[in-house]
Amino acid sequence: MIKNICISIIIGIALLGCAAPAQPTEVRMKPVPPSTASITDIPLPTETSTLLPTFTPLPTSTPLPTLTDIPTITMTPTIEPPSPLKDALSDVKIKSIARFDSSYEKADWWMEGPVTFSDTIRVTGKEFWQSGIGKRNSNYQTGSGVMFKYKFMKGTEAEYYFGTGTWNTTGYKRFGVYQAGINPSINIFEGKNWMKGGGNYLNGNLKSKPDEWLQAAIAIGKKGTFTAIIWDPADPTQIKKITRSFGEKWDNQNWIFSFGANKGEIDVDDFCEFTFGEIIK
Repeated sequence: MIKNICISIIIGIALLGCAAPAQPTEVRMKPVPPSTASITDIPLPTETSTLLPTFTPLPTSTPLPTLTDIPTITMTPTIEPPSPLKDALSDVKIKSIARFDSSYEKADWWMEGPVTFSDTIRVTGKEFWQSGIGKRNSNYQTGSGVMFKYKFMKGTEAEYYFGTGTWNTTGYKRFGVYQAGINPSINIFEGKNWMKGGGNYLNGNLKSKPDEWLQAAIAIGKKGTFTAIIWDPADPTQIKKITRSFGEKWDNQNWIFSFGANKGEIDVDDFCEFTFGEIIK
């Protein structure tokens, strides 16, 4: 009996193991109604939002100034006066210099007789002083003068001088130098008369020679005082000079400077104009 019961239990357990598996229970989710929120309801970042970087505005550009051409400044070189001029005159200032050649502008000069421009001005003598050249409308006055180089050939009779008024009239005046032979002498006229005066030759140790360059200067001082200086440009200690005073009637005149030749030839170069203060000696 007991044996039959046990056999029945075993058979029942086996039948349970072979039964169909249980089906899963379906779970249904409650549907969610669609949202009624508008896209505009979604907050956007503000200007101060850290989501976007903050940009610093670039500085306003200042336009560059318009560049204008810088004017070219031409400097006039300072010409140092030679020692014989500085020893004779105070506060000397060289104002201009002319070096002559065939292209030199000749309009500032009057010319008579055989005068040529090459590397120098050459005045060739013509008898009775019919050959010469002068600075046209120069009007040199008190406190001014000229300086130049010159040379003469053997047998030359030449001259250079300041003159004012009309030649061979009572109002004419002249102060300058004759270069006749190797001994220069003063060349002075007042009215129609040649003024010899005392000491006709320039004083000093210069020994001038034909065909060798000399340096010369003539200056117009106060109260009708004039000075003439000649020296060797290679050795300024070799020098001759002379000073003459003619008084108030020679003062405050307008003077023209001239070269002339009666015989031979005289060459002129490096013609300078200068101003000064006083005639020292």
